[in-house]
Amino acid sequence: MNSVTEREREFGLTDFIELLRRRKGVIIGSAIILAIFFTLIALASYPAYESKGSFMFTTQSGSVSMLSVFFTMSGGSTQIFSEIEILRSRSIAEAVIDDCDLKIKIEDFTHGGQISRAFKFVVSDRLRRGLRSLRIDEADFSDSSIDKPFFVIFTDNSGNYRVTGQSGELGTGTLGEPFKSDAISFTVTSMKGPAGTRFKLTPQTDFIALRKFQETLRVAPLGSATRTSLIQVSYRSSDPTLASDVVNSVIREYNKRDREWKSSQSEMQTEEIEERLNQAKEWLEQAEADLEAYKNLYGVISLPDEARLAVGELAQREAMKIDIDLRLNLTNQIYSSLASSLENDTFAVPPSLTADQVIQQLAGEHARLMMELENLLLDYTESHPTVIAKREAIRVVRRNILEALQATIDSLNDQKSQLNRVISGMTDDLYRIPGVERELIDLTRRRDMSDEAFRLLTRRLSEAELVKASIKLGNRIIDYAAPSARPVAPSIKRNLAFGFGLGLILGVFMGFLMEAFEMRIRRRDDLEAVCGMVPVIEVSGDERSISRAVGLIALASMHSENKIVSIVYPGPETGNSRDIIASTAYELANSLSPLILVDCTADTIHAGFFDTELSPGLSEIASGGSFEPSNISGGKIKIVPPGAEPSGAHSANPNVREWVVNLASDSGLTVLNLPNINAEIALRGWSAVTASTVLVVMRHRDSRNAVIRTIESLNEDNVRIHGAILLDE
Repeated sequence: MNSVTEREREFGLTDFIELLRRRKGVIIGSAIILAIFFTLIALASYPAYESKGSFMFTTQSGSVSMLSVFFTMSGGSTQIFSEIEILRSRSIAEAVIDDCDLKIKIEDFTHGGQISRAFKFVVSDRLRRGLRSLRIDEADFSDSSIDKPFFVIFTDNSGNYRVTGQSGELGTGTLGEPFKSDAISFTVTSMKGPAGTRFKLTPQTDFIALRKFQETLRVAPLGSATRTSLIQVSYRSSDPTLASDVVNSVIREYNKRDREWKSSQSEMQTEEIEERLNQAKEWLEQAEADLEAYKNLYGVISLPDEARLAVGELAQREAMKIDIDLRLNLTNQIYSSLASSLENDTFAVPPSLTADQVIQQLAGEHARLMMELENLLLDYTESHPTVIAKREAIRVVRRNILEALQATIDSLNDQKSQLNRVISGMTDDLYRIPGVERELIDLTRRRDMSDEAFRLLTRRLSEAELVKASIKLGNRIIDYAAPSARPVAPSIKRNLAFGFGLGLILGVFMGFLMEAFEMRIRRRDDLEAVCGMVPVIEVSGDERSISRAVGLIALASMHSENKIVSIVYPGPETGNSRDIIASTAYELANSLSPLILVDCTADTIHAGFFDTELSPGLSEIASGGSFEPSNISGGKIKIVPPGAEPSGAHSANPNVREWVVNLASDSGLTVLNLPNINAEIALRGWSAVTASTVLVVMRHRDSRNAVIRTIESLNEDNVRIHGAILLDE
């Protein structure tokens, strides 16, 4: 049994190729059927057009040296993905849905629904599909019209149409003029198609329109996001013009909101710089006037070189302090703004903070969580546990952003404290320079400090104005979306290849499945696989198990010394009949011992099934010769062919009888082949062999009653036939 199990586990390339050969009809048929099926689906489906647009996301690029936490030339991959989530946000989606009137689903219904379109499809119609289109604007409908179908039917080629609904005719309309009714109102802005073209209009709920829009819109970085900052927006629709309009609307809406947000941030920073610049200008004018008055009063021209250099260096340090104060003040303003909006959805990280890598990553995580929250709110209320958990995750990220911002504020305060200590030490060193009036030092220092601060703030204001001007230009549009001339789906070639490949896979699977349920034994190795199993055979026209044949033979063995059972089947020999006989014989070899099977049919079982030669065999034994029979299944089954000149006299030859008896005594099954020998001769001759149970396999072309009469006649002559298994195909 172990060898059988190992053999069952081994399924090599040869076995697989043989299976493909046997089941080639099923495999090829499955591939052809599925290829045709998927091709018809492609032909019956309406084409989908895809439009793509791309732009370069730009961040505020000024004030890098002044405020390193504010602006950066490249937002990095995290910021790019944050902007992608913003592009897919619910607020932009709702604006685009209103702009492109996507709340009303428009379908070409000239040939009815999907099933009827498939049946009514013709090639000429497919060529016309791209020429039929309908676009509407200013759409409005009542709540009772949601999910109700309305039909726009072209009455001529001059822009006239009529509208019908479930209640019947709603009225007529003309291209470019508003159509109004109690159920639905709209303005047709574009219509293409011959008279009789019909479009189905289905008003949708905000939820359905939003869900379908977000499922169809695709936003992704183009190339390497960290190096190019390119974002691509794509949308699919059966109307190529609508697809391009949606993409351009998304980009326009995003640019509009992006400009407004960045402009507000830039305006706040510019106002802060201008205020400090005006203050620095007043300080400079006053310091210059005071210094000039002192020089005129005391006749002093300037400080000594040592003191003048020390004052200049000190003024630079004080200007740096002013720069830090400016950055600290702006950061505190942002912190206060974010802290006040911690618990509501107005919390938004300014783009000026994205130079900080920690805040950049947290901002990306915040944008992703907000997008997920918007999607959840399409299905659940605020009291749902999933929404509550998502809200809590958003609050955690927001608190982390505030903590990171507070760390930046603490760092700026530390820098300011260190700078104060440096300034204090430099001031003490300056005052210890001999021969210099302290008042002159103070006046010169104040003038130089005011001058440095004024120049620094002037430079910062120029940078801020440059940023402000660049914001007005918006993000750089690389490619505007244009209507596609060719559909991207469905592809007949792709569907054909997919159907053919899927058909091959399914065909092979069906082949394995059929092999699993097929009880035919196709080769000698398969005999071992049925050992211990109960294959189903047909006995007298009914499905029986092989155990019934074994039971009948075992019953005969217990009641007679001359143990003979006849296996008879009428009609011509077939592969299935031989398989049943071979299966029965193999099962008996494991159930009774010893056993002799005398095959009076053709030699196909031996030469074809057991792969043995027809000679030498019984003829050589009858003439006094000898040979070694073929062994299979470890010697459990021994095969004896007929020999060179098979004859009915073999059954009476003492040499043959003795040799067969000795051979059968140490094997489970001995198969003797006596092709085309009369069944009665075989039964009478082998009835004298008492050492074994004998099965005689014979063919009878007469009716079943004739077979039974033959067996009864043999019984009357004391040739005891204790059973008959009639195989009927």
